[in-house]
Amino acid sequence: MLLYALLHLAGVARLDGHGRPTNAPAVSLEDIKNFRELGWVCAGHPEYGLATGVETTTGPLGQGAGNSVGMAIAQKWLASRYNRPGATAFRLQRLCPLQRWRPDGRRGQRGGVDRRPPAALQPLLDLGRQHRDIEGHTELAFDEDVAERFRGYGWATRVVDDANDCEAFARAVESFLATDDRPTLIVVKSVIGYGSPHKQGTSKAHSDPLARRR
Repeated sequence: MLLYALLHLAGVARLDGHGRPTNAPAVSLEDIKNFRELGWVCAGHPEYGLATGVETTTGPLGQGAGNSVGMAIAQKWLASRYNRPGATAFRLQRLCPLQRWRPDGRRGQRGGVDRRPPAALQPLLDLGRQHRDIEGHTELAFDEDVAERFRGYGWATRVVDDANDCEAFARAVESFLATDDRPTLIVVKSVIGYGSPHKQGTSKAHSDPLARRR
């Protein structure tokens, strides 16, 4: 949902069948209202080719970490091959924002796909969560200290105790932007389905259309 919201707020244009921009938004407010509804672009798991701006289908839990490492490797290769003194075509921190800003839930961390090699590879190659899961509260299935694990991989870590504390999140982002020698993990503690009158804080926020009562 965060990805869809960002595409909507950024005003990204929808592409037609030939890859040309149209006057329609990639993700409209009506699309968002019909989140997880058949026939609309906001699928529960973002799919490449369904909504403009979704650049990859992540697949298994945690695969977004693998995708981000692959993008970072490609980015660093492009920079080393094509950048010239006084002519920087590819900047590692600016070419692909979502390669450095990779939203991921606790379930993705529990899936294990992110652990090795993706998470461990990022600091080695110098490439520059929520409390509720599908089954219920995260503690039912997962009690690992994710921040501590990533510190062991060589990452810098920051913790924001309340996802609605914009100032705390801004400070974490500023710290991230100032850290150039290693990747950064920002752990943001949130309430799943925040704002939904019937799904907030429940496992149903993971899979059910938010407008339904059951």
